[in-house]
Amino acid sequence: MDLTKTTTRKPERPDTAAIAVIDAEGLATGHASFRDTPHDWNSFSASFLTGRGLSLIAETERAVAAWAGISLTSPCPVYHGVGEVSIYVSATRQGSGLGRRLLGDLVLASESAGRWLPRYFRKTKPALHCMLLWDSSPLAPEGIWAG
Repeated sequence: MDLTKTTTRKPERPDTAAIAVIDAEGLATGHASFRDTPHDWNSFSASFLTGRGLSLIAETERAVAAWAGISLTSPCPVYHGVGEVSIYVSATRQGSGLGRRLLGDLVLASESAGRWLPRYFRKTKPALHCMLLWDSSPLAPEGIWAG
């Protein structure tokens, strides 16, 4: 897949159906989430577009092929400033590098918005687990975390 023809942008309400299809594909694997139903626009925007949330979609050939978002990990005070990254890639685009591209664009968007700073804490195959912290979080300094 030629990623040079891929664009990323903020999701909009008309993207809801495509987001739900990609979300359902991920949920069907049993590895994607603690949720059991795909996002509708209300749940998606509440999780990824309000407060400190942030989200992007990736389009290839004028169709939504993936989405990624940052949401608060927990409202518990001990997790203040910790964000959780979700990335869902269409089954037809998995293994193409699209998820990695979307993660990179999401990190850049979060940094430029001044919302989150990346803290990578473990690399496994094939995923890079990453935690994003509010720029005002008192947690550890930048860098790779062991774990």
